[in-house]
Amino acid sequence: MSMQPPETIAAGEVDISATLRRLAKGWVTIVAALAIVLTAAVIYLNLSTYEYAVAMRIAPVATSGGDGLSSRFASLGGLAAVAGVSLPDSGGSASFKLYVESLHSRDVANILSRDQALMHKVFVREWDDRAKAWRLPSGIFHDATVAIKSLLGLPILPWAPPSAARLQQWMQEKIGVEQNIKTPVVTVTLSSDAPVFAAHFLDRLGSTVDELLRERALVRTNEYIQYLSQRMATITLAEQRVAVAQALGEQERIKMAASSDRPYAAEVFDHPSASDRPVSPSPAKVLTIALVLGLVSGIGLVLTRPLRMQRSAGGTP
Repeated sequence: MSMQPPETIAAGEVDISATLRRLAKGWVTIVAALAIVLTAAVIYLNLSTYEYAVAMRIAPVATSGGDGLSSRFASLGGLAAVAGVSLPDSGGSASFKLYVESLHSRDVANILSRDQALMHKVFVREWDDRAKAWRLPSGIFHDATVAIKSLLGLPILPWAPPSAARLQQWMQEKIGVEQNIKTPVVTVTLSSDAPVFAAHFLDRLGSTVDELLRERALVRTNEYIQYLSQRMATITLAEQRVAVAQALGEQERIKMAASSDRPYAAEVFDHPSASDRPVSPSPAKVLTIALVLGLVSGIGLVLTRPLRMQRSAGGTP
């Protein structure tokens, strides 16, 4: 019986054995590509500025109710949140929600921006400590950015020293807020290459927000007290006087709470602390990506070499 010739490989099919032989033959190219990419990754890691995650946990200020209504309402609110139902907030819960929403607000940024020492730390790359002045942005990257914007017809805004608007934008980009519906504790995070300053900034941010809400509550409560006192002087019906007296007493209680030196809307559950290891860049992630990219690049160069040679020789691919 005569041996049948081996079947020819149809067009479009891959000859695995031939591909493996080609890869083995071009191992030098693969190793070279891998070495180049890994070297670039190592250089990047050595030149990078490592950032650490600083986290602060806050919780609503505990309020006591004489009949336990506040605690029962809070429990119902937690169950409703799990079920996706929104219930009216108690006073303490509403203040805490305002606290969380104010962490990125312009009013808070306006207050913090008045502290020039703080602004110098936040925008440290724009502050010339030797000249004691803000420096104009310059360099290849800045010039390239301006050139690209001009080419694309994008607006080029004139440079100005860091302001409250810049600080608010920085806060929106850098400060994270993590809420858990199962617990009232909220985690505020800030990644920075200066973890000591980041912890200080979170402390200042928290106290500034709490003080701002306290001041607003005092203004509002004093206005209510003034209005209710005036109404009390003109009301003659006993039932109305009792209702106004109860409302006036409640406003006095709120005023006393806001006038104390205790936290008003939120208190620190865990003080700011930095992570033990940097969160950005991650050496393991960078090296893994470089390893995969180097292998893919080297294999691609080896497998496409015949095609490139045909094109360079003027042949048909």
